[in-house]
Amino acid sequence: MKKKKKLHPQKSKSACPINVSEMIINYAGDYISLGDTIVKRQNYLNLACVAWNISLLDGYKRGLAIDNFLNEYKANNPGIENTDNLIYDLNLLIEEKLKLYPSQKLSILKAEIVRENEEEKIIVTSYKRN
Repeated sequence: MKKKKKLHPQKSKSACPINVSEMIINYAGDYISLGDTIVKRQNYLNLACVAWNISLLDGYKRGLAIDNFLNEYKANNPGIENTDNLIYDLNLLIEEKLKLYPSQKLSILKAEIVRENEEEKIIVTSYKRN
């Protein structure tokens, strides 16, 4: 059995009381850890961030954003026809974010897994939505 990589949030240097990296790990850490390489974990992290941002939208706009994401995904991955698992994961992540952080309105601009001293850390760049 392969040992899962433990992801650690990057310590925030700002005065912001909310550490978005910790929230991402809390809400999607198990999902991100499904990747068996750093590249695959980064891909899982990317989808978790897409889900996070889509969760910030109201119902109708959320549906449109999911459709737009799937159209872009298919355009960028021409050999992939079946996106059922992707849609399932996306919706599950959206539900989890809304359950754990319903009032959190920070948008994620960028999230990256970096290796530092044999540990992987997630660094998130975010901004507060109006």
